[in-house]
Amino acid sequence: MKTSMLGVSAAFPSEGDACSGYLVHSEDTKILLDCGSGIMSRLPRFSSYDDVEAVLISHLHADHYLDVHILRYALAYSQHKKTPFKKVPLLMPPGDYARLANEASAERNKLDDVFQPASMSEKSKIRLGSFELSFSLMNHPLQSFAMKVSGRLGKTMVYSGDTGWTESLIEFAKDADLFLCEATLQEKDKERAFDAGHLTATQAGEIASRAKVKKLVLTHIWPEYEKHQSLLEASETFSGFIELAEVGGTVEV
Repeated sequence: MKTSMLGVSAAFPSEGDACSGYLVHSEDTKILLDCGSGIMSRLPRFSSYDDVEAVLISHLHADHYLDVHILRYALAYSQHKKTPFKKVPLLMPPGDYARLANEASAERNKLDDVFQPASMSEKSKIRLGSFELSFSLMNHPLQSFAMKVSGRLGKTMVYSGDTGWTESLIEFAKDADLFLCEATLQEKDKERAFDAGHLTATQAGEIASRAKVKKLVLTHIWPEYEKHQSLLEASETFSGFIELAEVGGTVEV
């Protein structure tokens, strides 16, 4: 199981980057976790857009979903559209698909033409190809879900989505082979973390340590920061393998 970083910036992209988007893929399954602005230009490096078997949106902040509309254009209007066309599952927090569909209809577009909507919840376990998916509600101003992807060989990756401190993420990420965790803020701005519903890099490291994950990858770092400082701060609370998410990079578990 591999995770390719299509975009790793928080809120808005730094030069050469894109907002949140991660392609999780095995030999026979490809799913997209978040679909933020700019990731569609990165996707062809790793996959054709029409080989993506499902799209999962953690929450409806713009930097996590805007390119869903661009993906919809590609799926609906491509000159190479597959026949017969199979709608792509689009998993979102409960009630959010209606909001997204309203946005599309304002431009006289219909998401239902290409997507099959479904809701994620803490009670649901969903099988997609060789992956099993589960979810946990996080601490964020909008309803936002962390996602766990389990492969056939027992390997797991957990993506935090956007969240402030929550004990539930520690339990959800327990023993993960890969923990892709937001680390939006640095210690100099830690007072903003609670109200913003985000983690500092230090907190991301503490969660990884208490969850005993095997590999921590920091993502969703504020684009105006020096990222190496985030790595240093997370290293103070997590002694295991740790690295920064790099756009265009791939992590294997």
